[in-house]
Amino acid sequence: MSPTPSHSVARSFLESRQAHAPQRRKFLSWLSGATTALAVPSLLSACGGGDSAGSSGDKEVPSDARTVTLAAVEAKSVDLDAQPMPAVDRLHALAAFMKADPAYTEVGVEETALCVWGVFADGRLHIIDSSSRPVPAPAVAEDASARAVAKAAAPVELPGAKPARLLHSFGNNFVGQDVVTRMSSWLTAQDYGVRSGREGDARLTTLRSVNGDGFFYINTHGGVKRTRENDPASPLFFSIQSSTLVDPALENLPEMRDDFANQRLTYYNAPNGVTSTSRDTRYGITVHFVERYWSFAPDSVVIINACNSANPRLASSFLNACLNKGAGVCLGWTEVVGDPAVYDAPAYLVDRLLGANQEHPEVPKQRPFAWDPVLAEMRREGRDASRHPETGGEARFFAQFRGTVQTLAPSIHHLEVDEFKGLLLVIGEFGSKRGTVRIGEHDAVIESWSRNEVRVRLAQPGESGSHGPVVVEVDKHTSNARWLTLWTLRMRLQQHSPGSTALRVAGTSTVFLRGDVAPVRDRPGQDPQKVRRYAAATGNSHFPLRAEGSFSGITWSGDMNYMGVPSSSPAQVLSCRALLDADAGVGAIGLALGHGPGDGFLQSISGIPDSRFGVNLGLLDGFERFPSTQDGIPDVPLMALRFAFAADYAIPARHFTDAAMALSIDWERVEPLSAPTPRDRI
Repeated sequence: MSPTPSHSVARSFLESRQAHAPQRRKFLSWLSGATTALAVPSLLSACGGGDSAGSSGDKEVPSDARTVTLAAVEAKSVDLDAQPMPAVDRLHALAAFMKADPAYTEVGVEETALCVWGVFADGRLHIIDSSSRPVPAPAVAEDASARAVAKAAAPVELPGAKPARLLHSFGNNFVGQDVVTRMSSWLTAQDYGVRSGREGDARLTTLRSVNGDGFFYINTHGGVKRTRENDPASPLFFSIQSSTLVDPALENLPEMRDDFANQRLTYYNAPNGVTSTSRDTRYGITVHFVERYWSFAPDSVVIINACNSANPRLASSFLNACLNKGAGVCLGWTEVVGDPAVYDAPAYLVDRLLGANQEHPEVPKQRPFAWDPVLAEMRREGRDASRHPETGGEARFFAQFRGTVQTLAPSIHHLEVDEFKGLLLVIGEFGSKRGTVRIGEHDAVIESWSRNEVRVRLAQPGESGSHGPVVVEVDKHTSNARWLTLWTLRMRLQQHSPGSTALRVAGTSTVFLRGDVAPVRDRPGQDPQKVRRYAAATGNSHFPLRAEGSFSGITWSGDMNYMGVPSSSPAQVLSCRALLDADAGVGAIGLALGHGPGDGFLQSISGIPDSRFGVNLGLLDGFERFPSTQDGIPDVPLMALRFAFAADYAIPARHFTDAAMALSIDWERVEPLSAPTPRDRI
């Protein structure tokens, strides 16, 4: 049979995503079976009966075909939502699309409710609701958006080595030493190896040994000279000052003679910081000194804290030389700079790159960020500028880089759980070098590593590493912790025959739900944004139910143990999803129980062949759409029980009854395990 138009659209829609694995196809067919129990009454009264499939339609609809149809309608709905037409016209356009699909026996429109509906050949009802279109929060409403926001415009890397060198050229008792001391302590806390040395040691011998540093900082003077006086076409020489005082005896040394012969050194007269008026002459170094002696670790962070050190007209060759020698980014000033910006700006930047939370700390604390969003925040806050009182020029703290952007510590934006594959997705900025991931005290097995996403194997609840603080470590540089929170939901379900309470199905679930529900920051300085998250029941979740009782010649019996997916009992499927919206303070538990043909509880009536049936949950509190965590699998529509999601991340107690369905479901307050804390770096 050639495909109908709707089937062609669906195949195109699905083939644009990853191909279904065989177990995914089984999951969808199980779930469609589960939907039967939701949509069609299957429990019987004392004077009634029903077929074993629990369906009121005349024809069977293969689960794969239904999946294709549902995907096609979803894709068409998305397409129509983007069209500039009245809502009612969209409804009728969607209805016309559905009528072309023979999977439906009937299609209609409810204009007052802004709904379209269709009835499948087996009697199942499909409703498409256009009555409201919730607007996502400004930050991130769902996980897919969060992941897109978390990724930087350029690839993010960490320095390729741990040594750090921090210098200034102004001798003892210099006010700028405080910045060096503070930044050194922050770097040490992140396991950078800060090179030892006395205060103000920026001697030529020290500068000649700059090799392999992952972080380099020098606070000094910066100046420019043309090689030929009054010749605008002559090359510019940018030079920064060392702490070596000019000494004619030194200039007899072979290395000094060679350096001068190759224009690596200058003489540099400048205030020396000893007193407000004192100055002296020291040796300065040029771009050729950098080319001869310096070498940095790949993706290192280099800060030349000197006047004009990032002036694109005057000092670009100096910064380019640093980049050519391995630096990932070079930062400095575009003009003459003065107090206090000359000390405040580098300290603020380094604090944010490390997530140290010591320099003008945010509340709550902030995770590490790469230098490009930090500089953007500094500009917004006016922390990157200095207007010199004499020149009147405005110096900007500026970066020159190639290709990648750098941070000084790995950073987790948020976590996502893929229960179907048993994976935890850690989203953030980690660099390309493979590190480690800990969940609590458990070292997780890494499935894949990229700059912005790490995938690790996730243990089942009850095993080590199933929940807790998640931390990424690269070369012993440690990320912020994000909490993988666990809820254990014990639902008590009871449903009796409408004709007699003597016939009943009852049981208590053990459903494990996991997720990261903490607020997020998409950029430094931003107020934390609460987000909407979704969770799915783990594979070892289960819902055992027993049918029992006799009344007027009718007997109910049998045990069913509905298991989370994937599970060792594929014939009896528990589909349970949770919506946890900390921003709106609302939550929902979606629930479906499905089983295969010929399975179910047993109903025996004297003189009549035995029949099978399942629990009928009815509509509960209404329909809820749960986004799928699986590539290539449509979102999951479930009937749901709603509740107020508490500020302490607890799921409040709930008692639900449906007299018409003779159904009750209740649970006690569920305390979260490994919940976020106010001390977290976000």
